Amino acid sequence: MSSKDAARLGSALAAIGLIAVAAGCMPLKSPPPAPPTSQPAPIPDTVAPGAPSTPDLVDASDSGDSDVDDLTNDATPTFIGTAPAGTTVRLFAGATQVGSGPAIGGTYSITSAVLSDGVHTVTATATDAAGNTSAASAGLDVTIDTTAPLPPAVPDLVDDTGESSFDDITNALSPTFELSAEPGSLVRLFDDVGLIGSVTMAGAIDFITTSQQSLGFAAISATATDAAGNASHTSGTLLVHFDYVAPVDLIGFPSEGQAIPSPLVVSGSDGENGRPVRVTITTALDGAVVFSEVVLPSGGVWSTDEANLASGGYFVEAVQTDLAGNTGTDVHTFTVSG
Repeated sequence: MSSKDAARLGSALAAIGLIAVAAGCMPLKSPPPAPPTSQPAPIPDTVAPGAPSTPDLVDASDSGDSDVDDLTNDATPTFIGTAPAGTTVRLFAGATQVGSGPAIGGTYSITSAVLSDGVHTVTATATDAAGNTSAASAGLDVTIDTTAPLPPAVPDLVDDTGESSFDDITNALSPTFELSAEPGSLVRLFDDVGLIGSVTMAGAIDFITTSQQSLGFAAISATATDAAGNASHTSGTLLVHFDYVAPVDLIGFPSEGQAIPSPLVVSGSDGENGRPVRVTITTALDGAVVFSEVVLPSGGVWSTDEANLASGGYFVEAVQTDLAGNTGTDVHTFTVSG
């Protein structure tokens, strides 16, 4: 297109525009953008989660002989339970919050703050991410007991055999001891070596029967452990002499089968520290008693008065009972020559 033609075209277009304005027509424009689409308002979460299960005292915190009695000497016990996953569980003792933790996978484990001695009703609540809190769970009554019982009284020997029932000397093969301690506590009985028996006290007084104890002296003591697992100090000790051996070899003269003249004095050794010895002489022919005397040893020996016997055969018997009640018998035969 020549420059002249271009000029003519521009003039023509300008004229057309003027004509359109004069006629009240507007030039064409782009349509306005559509208004933005409105989003629905979020719906608030006002629904509380379900209540947790009743708290359960873990076995490791339930001290004492039973791990299901909810009695413990652990002042900071641990509780477990179930709750809606993702919630925060709060633990209460009465109206006081004593711990909190997350419910992971629908379960929780929370260690309590220090609880005082006594009974506490432990409950739990669950709070979701929106801050909604459940109703409280059912309560678990837990007893905290951190106080040790008093030591038992000094054990008392029931089977105190022999002449005296107060000398703590016995020949009982299964001796019984009387215990005084806190009712319901577990009392353990010890000798110098170790445990020899135990009993759960049915009342303030109860008894323990042991197996046979070693020959000789033993210091017997006891401890008490209450149901919460608190152990007392050891009681005082009882010194017991266990003696199962009877006196032996009592007769020294006459010796077995000896021939001796009359009169004679029967003598022997003291097997039991001055305990009386009963000496009896009987005839070998018919067993008639021809001499009888009770003698007291002195200086480790004993002897009878003179016995005047006719010629013949005889039995001499010496009998001694020790302090524990063991009786020893020694018999010799002898003859009296004219």
